[in-house]
Amino acid sequence: MRTRRTDDEGFTIVEVIVAMVIIAGVMATALTFLVSGLQTVVQSRQRQTATALATEELERLRALPYNTVTVHSAAATPAPTAIYAVPKSGAYVFDADLAASDIPGLTGTEKLILNDVSARTRDVTVDNVTYRVHTYVTEAGSDSFNLTAVVVYSSSVSRGERITVQRSVTYSPAGCLSTAQNPFAAPCQAYFTMTAGQALGAITVTNPDDGTQPIPGFDQGGATRLEMTLPTSSSTVLVEQTASGTASAMTSGAARTSASPSSTGAQTGSVAVDSDPSTADISSPQSTTTPSQTSTPQTVQGSAGVLRASVFSGDFGRARSAIFAGTSECVGTNGVGLVTGPASQLRPCSSAEITPSGTSMALSYFPDAAYGFASVEIPLVTVASMGTARSVAAQLVGTNADACTGVGTKVAGCAYAAANRSLGAVRIGPAANGGGTTWAPGMDGRGILQMNGFAELVRVEEGEGATTRMYNRTGSLDVFTGAGYATLPLDADATVPVDTVIQYMSPSGQVIDAHYEGYVIVNAPALEMTPTTRTGNLKADCTASACASQVNGAAAVIANFTVTFSLGGTELTRFGLGIDLGGLLAQASYKAAVDAP
Repeated sequence: MRTRRTDDEGFTIVEVIVAMVIIAGVMATALTFLVSGLQTVVQSRQRQTATALATEELERLRALPYNTVTVHSAAATPAPTAIYAVPKSGAYVFDADLAASDIPGLTGTEKLILNDVSARTRDVTVDNVTYRVHTYVTEAGSDSFNLTAVVVYSSSVSRGERITVQRSVTYSPAGCLSTAQNPFAAPCQAYFTMTAGQALGAITVTNPDDGTQPIPGFDQGGATRLEMTLPTSSSTVLVEQTASGTASAMTSGAARTSASPSSTGAQTGSVAVDSDPSTADISSPQSTTTPSQTSTPQTVQGSAGVLRASVFSGDFGRARSAIFAGTSECVGTNGVGLVTGPASQLRPCSSAEITPSGTSMALSYFPDAAYGFASVEIPLVTVASMGTARSVAAQLVGTNADACTGVGTKVAGCAYAAANRSLGAVRIGPAANGGGTTWAPGMDGRGILQMNGFAELVRVEEGEGATTRMYNRTGSLDVFTGAGYATLPLDADATVPVDTVIQYMSPSGQVIDAHYEGYVIVNAPALEMTPTTRTGNLKADCTASACASQVNGAAAVIANFTVTFSLGGTELTRFGLGIDLGGLLAQASYKAAVDAP
């Protein structure tokens, strides 16, 4: 008898129907989630579009002349679709509490400015959705105006009407006649930049053939560089709708680059101020001083002996800056405070200064005792104590004896940048003959180079009441060429080659020759002005592009030598000696407001 196989049985019709019902239920649930997710994406995209349209509208207002935005026109009436412009007591107000379309986050009413840009609407269609963009300018208080952009839209996925709002503030106490900084008076405010300070000066010793390699004869620890830096200060101010300022002061310093680097001095104090309300509130006056100066000599050593760099021991620096700067923050090059403006309308200013001590900076060579020169110091470079160095950058509308003297009662003001400094005697090589030192024929106590009475002053101005830019450099510079001394002018470009030998005798009679070969360069300050031809009318000269003046007195005096010390014809060391005494820099620019009178 044949039996029936049970493992070949299929699904019954009932089982198939149940499975289909379950699958249909799962798919329906998944479809619901999918549709909901797509709606969320579309809603997010529509919110982003509304936000972008509101931002665009505020940026458009900021780019318009101030009076175009804020001056009321009695003949103007609200657009029929400007639903938030509501008549009240014979005037119009901006009402954020309409029952049908309340603006989220805003309440109450504000006095409405009516003109060609306020109480206006426009429709923008994006992806088949129409967005109505409302623009309102309202009074916010004394000389302040609120800029409001409201975007209203609805769509098949928005679940009713949606509203996006953005606001900003524009402020200018006297309309286009004011330079008060609070966003955003746009073209009504003039543009100013001011920068002044000292370019960094330094004395360096390196490998003469490859600055990345150790210094021959002083290569212990892989030393590749020994450097001394002169004190510096800098001051900057930028005024463009908002205002910002920085000031810094740095004392003299010395550093060694080696496997175990070391440094001393170069203490820095810096401050910054800013009136931009979107940043942290640092509009109040700022002042700081440099930390206590450290003056431990920096050295490199090796088979040739020791090179030692010593800096000023008591440098002191101060930096000050303020958006509303009084005479205590705005200190001029003569040490006297500058008046930035009337007491109720002070302007931005930054100033910095360095007051060195009465000590000297010196780079010296101490030959190894094995050559019979125990404790003998051979002077390479000496810089006597400096005078106080200052820098200042300011927007001025006040009367001062030596800054923007023509400003008078002008309103926009003058961009002022100035700096000064003086150096003590600078000498390369020995200051005395005898005692084991033998000069080359024709050399005297001036050494290879001697500079005395060096002083610089730079002043640059642009804008209302500005005077001609100025750079003064005084002092004397004598350079020994090998045959005699050349006296170089400090206010004109000059280059003098140097090739000479100085001999040093040890107490035991050993003689070391010091061969200096290189050149000394004087760089006259570079003065630039744009536009180079001017009518004298600031609106005509400085509206399309900024009027700018710049003076670059960097690298005032440069000396570059290859110095070779030898004993009995055997080279002990050969190194590159670079000297850059820095210089003064100043720049100022002024761009007139587009709709200024």
